[in-house]
Amino acid sequence: MLVKRKTRIVVFTALALGVSMAVSSTNAHRRKPTGGDLAVPTHLRPIITRACRDCHTDQTQWPWYSRLPLLSLLIERDVQKGREHVNFSTWASNPPRKPTRNQLQEVCDAVSDNAMPPRAYRLMHPEARLSLQDVNALCDWADMANSLSQSHTDEP
Repeated sequence: MLVKRKTRIVVFTALALGVSMAVSSTNAHRRKPTGGDLAVPTHLRPIITRACRDCHTDQTQWPWYSRLPLLSLLIERDVQKGREHVNFSTWASNPPRKPTRNQLQEVCDAVSDNAMPPRAYRLMHPEARLSLQDVNALCDWADMANSLSQSHTDEP
């Protein structure tokens, strides 16, 4: 009697684990990253690639742990939300979708407040930590783009 119960528990656990793995395995990991350059100034590409690419471009490098059940769902959701908010890849698309002044200011604000990259991401990817010089470069870019955009709207 006890053996049957243990067998049922093992079978049920194996089935539950198999189903959760099947459900959590989506097509996100099978999609090939799009090629092409990011529509950002050349001197910012290393910063964007190191700290922003995985969640804010279509060039995500999926880590091994993103294939684990349940964790994969959380990571894929975070990447999807990141791309919806700011996607540097679409800025170079054809036709290009230029960033709004608000988006650029949000990038500056987020990195200045140490909200981006998120702490959990920085723990798993220490190379994504931004130095003060990185933050200043991103904010200078946002300020310059906002100034250019403002000067074009001021023209008669």
